[in-house]
Amino acid sequence: MDTAKTARSALFIFLATFVGLGISYIFGVLVARWFGPSAYGQFSLGFTLFTILSIFSVFGLDNALLKYMPDYSRLGKQNSQVNLLYSATTIGITTSGVISIALFFSSSYLSNSLFDDGGVQQLIKIFSFAIPAYVLTTILCAALQSKHDVFIRVSAKYFSEPVSKLFITFILLMFGLNIEAAAIGVVLSLWISVFISFYGVKLYLKRSSLSFYGAHGVIDSIKQLYKYSSPLMVGLLFVTIANKSDFILLGYFQSSYEVGLYAAAFQTTAIIIIILQTVESVVAPHLSEALSHSNSHNINKLYTMSLRWVLVIGIPVFVFFLLHTEYILSMFGDEFVGASAAFTILVFGHFMNLATGSSNYILLFLGKTKYVMLNQIVNSLMLLSLNFILIKEYSLIGAAVSMLISTIVLNIIRIYQVYKFTGEHPYDIYLLKPALSGLVMFLFLLYFQSGSLIHDLVLFLISCVIYLGIVIILGVKQSDKQAIKALLP
Repeated sequence: MDTAKTARSALFIFLATFVGLGISYIFGVLVARWFGPSAYGQFSLGFTLFTILSIFSVFGLDNALLKYMPDYSRLGKQNSQVNLLYSATTIGITTSGVISIALFFSSSYLSNSLFDDGGVQQLIKIFSFAIPAYVLTTILCAALQSKHDVFIRVSAKYFSEPVSKLFITFILLMFGLNIEAAAIGVVLSLWISVFISFYGVKLYLKRSSLSFYGAHGVIDSIKQLYKYSSPLMVGLLFVTIANKSDFILLGYFQSSYEVGLYAAAFQTTAIIIIILQTVESVVAPHLSEALSHSNSHNINKLYTMSLRWVLVIGIPVFVFFLLHTEYILSMFGDEFVGASAAFTILVFGHFMNLATGSSNYILLFLGKTKYVMLNQIVNSLMLLSLNFILIKEYSLIGAAVSMLISTIVLNIIRIYQVYKFTGEHPYDIYLLKPALSGLVMFLFLLYFQSGSLIHDLVLFLISCVIYLGIVIILGVKQSDKQAIKALLP
């Protein structure tokens, strides 16, 4: 494994993700401020249905590509890679097309019977056109990721998509559209990402003297994809519904207003998990190769190194969120401060995901898709049950508590399974260093913060320097030193 190359890729993806996420966050803040909690809640309900059906429509094909394409590349089977990608794209287009049509024509029933809010109907219809775009982008970006292509994949996902979404929405608002402008912006931006990612795949195929349209032996590739993805599909059927059941049940038991408050809290705290996803997107192909070679040294190195990286980056974000909850939520509007308690609980829930590493990826690349499926089913049933019980009575806080409990249980199960199959776990003595540094940072900010936004932001920046200084003073592993050197000019 080239640690220096991995580090440079991780830095580029993190910076691009930070910019893209920042623009998307601004998009959410502006939509919430312009239209208020109720309209933002309607937008979130429509977007939630789109997300559930889009993830389901992907059919686990992205994970299949990440598993098999590096193997074919290592064996020199270039045509098999084309067959696999062509088959995945065909399945994705077919599945997403059918589901998109079904969502469009069921919009009236969903908005009136499920949410008792007719204002959601038009938004659901608009979002139905985005499902095929999401599926195609996800499949094509997975192919680019398996080839270690960073630039085009990141450009499509983290630059063009958020920028075009914000720009299109702003233009449509100038023409007098209301909340529908935001939904149309999302749809069109996803289709732009399809064209960019497809261009990236065509470039790779051209460099390899291959043609996307010259695929043959597709039936065998489809069978291979179904064999790998089918167990994942059972889990996805549960997990896509369960992971968004907080929004759905808030819309069912409460109102769009509560959904809007919760959406602001959830959108913000989800920034924490983006850190893990960023590092995993770089480490995933290397993990797949190490597992295919049964290289226990590299498996352990990647497993522990990726966790160190996400904790070093994630702990300052975790501390900032804990200490400045009301500042953050007030950006959406004064009414959104009512989600402060739920926000704090969600912060802990997302941090639990961060602190348990890439165990799910390892299970996938080991081919333990049945275990992944069972994990997803158990977690989904638990999350659905908790949400159903707690949301009706405790609204936002109930949803947040459900997420925290299910996240803790799921990650404990995953870590145990990885240890059972590989004998590896991601924890070593070096993880105490960012933890202790984070504790010093937390106490420093807690003691010196004044309640003034500018003062506290400057103080946070100073505390980040102190935090990194303590991490370095306590000692850095040799592999991390190589990574740091690779990032310096």
